[in-house]
Amino acid sequence: VIVAGKVILVSLSMASASLAHWPVFSVSLVVFLIGFVVFMFPSAPAAPVYVLMGVVITQSAHQNGWRYEVGLIWATFVTFAMKMTFTAAAQKWIGEPLGDRVWVRRNIGIHTPYMRAVEVILQERMSLPKVAVLVGGPDWPVAV
Repeated sequence: VIVAGKVILVSLSMASASLAHWPVFSVSLVVFLIGFVVFMFPSAPAAPVYVLMGVVITQSAHQNGWRYEVGLIWATFVTFAMKMTFTAAAQKWIGEPLGDRVWVRRNIGIHTPYMRAVEVILQERMSLPKVAVLVGGPDWPVAV
């Protein structure tokens, strides 16, 4: 898990250097796809993905003549859209097919007090705590 996290960090750094001079919308699409794919790995760290998206998109926007504030707003929008897309896909592609598998539930720690609390919150109807867990909780365990 630690090695995978380090490999992801190095890969994201390389992507950042490679994409910095591309047009804004091309950069946005590429980092959207990179972020989505990286999030599909259970051990993927989220913060470096968000930093990559924010820095590279904002830098590309600035180099293409956009004001800093507009580039930052665009980067925030693209990052949020990627996270929402991943959250929906994880529910369908990870949660539905793997949610009943004992080995998956054991590996994500469904038996821990933290995950039991998440499970109770997710059984509620739509509420602010449920949205907070879906958006800010650990991606793979929440999907399962």
